[in-house]
Amino acid sequence: HKNCSGFDVGPCQWGHHFMSTAYLVRGSGPVAEADDPYQPENDTCQPGVNPIAYIPESRYLPEDHDAFKQTIMNIGPVYNTFRSVPANYTWIYDQMVHCYQGGSSTSHAIAIVGWNDTITTTCGEGAWLVKDQYGTNWGDGGYYYISYQDTLILKYNAVWPFREEFNQEMYIYQYDTIG
Repeated sequence: HKNCSGFDVGPCQWGHHFMSTAYLVRGSGPVAEADDPYQPENDTCQPGVNPIAYIPESRYLPEDHDAFKQTIMNIGPVYNTFRSVPANYTWIYDQMVHCYQGGSSTSHAIAIVGWNDTITTTCGEGAWLVKDQYGTNWGDGGYYYISYQDTLILKYNAVWPFREEFNQEMYIYQYDTIG
């Protein structure tokens, strides 16, 4: 349903956690994939699609390992972005690991779902376990690690901790629908 975001971007262009939050908390989504299938060549909004839930709030975490670990244990996965560079992916002891040490901007969204304090990466000890949308053929069944020492890993994050049933009669009073 990204084509109805209200932001001036086309299909397969950038996005971020603030755009997602605006879309979710204004009551526009999430919607079922079956109701609005992903079509990269189509930038028109599918009218009449009702959200399957209402997400009333978001939280943004400090760049702190303990805060991330506590959130994963108490709430669940944390949305995050990082700089995906093909040359920075390595296989270490049957685990795919990524570590970026540059200063560019992030380029890819993932969900941080866990961690391993003892895994060794090319950048040092410890890594976040992440889930990607590339499918089960990527990494280890769709999962891989990003080093704690990755320079961008915790910078752009969000958690949407509550989900309510969507009510078509609900009215959200707000001034700015795109955040």
